Amino acid sequence: MDSYRDSLNGHYGQTDLCGKIRRACERLGLKPESMTREDLADLDEIHIRGLEATRELGELAGLKPGQRVLDVGSGLGGPARTLAAEFGCKVVGLEIVSEFCRAAAMLNEWVGMTDQVSFEEGDMRAMSFADDEFDVVLTQHTIMNVEDKAPLFAEIRRVLKPAGGLLLYEVCGEDDKALHYPVPWAGGPDISFLTTADELRAWITAAGFTELNWADVTKKALDWFDGLAPAMKMVTTRPRGPNVGVVLGPDAAEKSRNLRQNLREGRIQVVEALFTL
Repeated sequence: MDSYRDSLNGHYGQTDLCGKIRRACERLGLKPESMTREDLADLDEIHIRGLEATRELGELAGLKPGQRVLDVGSGLGGPARTLAAEFGCKVVGLEIVSEFCRAAAMLNEWVGMTDQVSFEEGDMRAMSFADDEFDVVLTQHTIMNVEDKAPLFAEIRRVLKPAGGLLLYEVCGEDDKALHYPVPWAGGPDISFLTTADELRAWITAAGFTELNWADVTKKALDWFDGLAPAMKMVTTRPRGPNVGVVLGPDAAEKSRNLRQNLREGRIQVVEALFTL
C-alpha cells in the first residue's frame, strides 16, 4: 500500500467530484458548452490569491510562448490553463489525487484547452517524464504535503532542461508554532509537513539550484483575504462561477478561517521564489 498516495486521496478526494462541479455550475446557470476560464477562476485556482498569484508567477519567470511547463500538484488545472492561455506555454499537470485528475480533464474539455494542456496522474517524487523535458517546473501549495523533500527536488532537477527554472509559491511554517486545524491541505498534523523558509531554501539549493528571486508575500496574502468579502458583494457583468468550497468539502469555511488565522498569528508565511539550474 502507498500510504502517501492513499493519505492524499483520502484528504483531497471526493466521490463524484466531476458531478458535484457540474451540478454547482448548473445551479449558477453555467453550461459546459459556453464555459470560460473566467467562470472557473474561483474554483480551479486552489491556492492563496488564486489567479492573481499564478499570473504573478508567470511574469516572474518570464514565461514565453512555446515553453514546456510542468505543474506538479496541479489540482483541478487552473494554473496550468492560465499559463497556457496567457503566456502561450504548453503545460503538463502532474497530480496524485485521482478525482482531481478526472475533474481537471473535464474542465479542460469544457474550456477547449486540450491541445495546450494535459494532465497525468502520478507521484511527483518519482515522475515518469524523461530527463531534460521541461523549461520550467511550477509548484503552488504542494510541498507542505511531502515529508521527504529530497526526492522531490531531485526529480524536479532531473526533468528540467539545463538552465531550467523552478517556480514556487508555497506555505512555510514557523519554528515551534502549532497550527489551527483543519487547513486546506490537512485535517491535522499527520499529512502536514511544513518547513521554515530557511529550511525550504536549503532543500532546494542542496539539490543544485541557484536562487534568483525570493520574496515573503504574506502581506499580499492577508490583503487578499481582507478583500474577499467585499469582492464577493460586488456586482459583476457575468454570473460568478462555483468556488473552491466545492473542492474543499463541507468544512471549507472552517479551513479558510483557520488558514487566515494562522497567517495573522505568524504561524505560517507565504513565499514566492524562482530558482535556476
